Amino acid sequence: MNDNTTPAPEIEASLAKGIHLPPQPRVLAEIDALLQRNACSLRQLAALVGKDAGLTARVFKVVHSPLFGLRREVSSLEQALSLLGLQPALVIIKGAALRDAVGGEGKSLEAFWERANDIALLCGLIARRQAEVLGIAPGEAHLAGLFHDCGVPILMQRFPGYCQNLHQAWPDLGEEDAAVGTCHAAVGALLARNWKLPESVCRAIRHHHEVADDLLAELPLLAVLLAATHLRNLFYGYAEAGWEKSEPAVLAALGVSPLTRNEFVDEMLAQFEENLSV
Repeated sequence: MNDNTTPAPEIEASLAKGIHLPPQPRVLAEIDALLQRNACSLRQLAALVGKDAGLTARVFKVVHSPLFGLRREVSSLEQALSLLGLQPALVIIKGAALRDAVGGEGKSLEAFWERANDIALLCGLIARRQAEVLGIAPGEAHLAGLFHDCGVPILMQRFPGYCQNLHQAWPDLGEEDAAVGTCHAAVGALLARNWKLPESVCRAIRHHHEVADDLLAELPLLAVLLAATHLRNLFYGYAEAGWEKSEPAVLAALGVSPLTRNEFVDEMLAQFEENLSV
């Protein structure tokens, strides 16, 4: 399977409808330019991010979360990025830039970001617990969780009726997409590629409503994303159609056996609740 070629027909249809994709923020473009020249040091990275007060604040908030394991307070952006390392730092910066770029206000968008942050947190926790099996960095998993439904607020801006009651209950996005003749997963994947996110993240975004054994085996990040979504639903007591059918394949891709399934779920929910209170 190769998603690197031309856009899928539904993406082209979306663009034809006049959907505006937020451009890659300038700071990310400048970082990418440095990376292409193999000239991006942590000091340069801190200097670029430090130009944007809002982005800097978001980076500090994520850096200080238990997910990234920094055991002491950091006093400067360069110090924070140095403790994390270049690649994890880049992941955090791109994730922090998303909300600022997509923007939006109102109860529905507040509910959207709350859900995205929850799933991002759970993705990171799962990746950390199953690191030996998956080999996925918690930061990369966190990024996939944060971006996985990023097509939704973009379509909300383009179509006023799209997901208008999102603050009351998470809707059937398949029905919402059909009503406007587009696909939020395809739009989100296109944004992710425009922002030069890791290819595994782009593909997980594109296919996060699909469950196929071969796809899960090839793209374990997708299994992380599906499991995180289910765990959040379980935590809040939300109904979820189809999980019983897809659960065996998802857990197998994560390296969780039927015998250890309950232990995995209990541990992830406990860690999620603990992190929510931080």
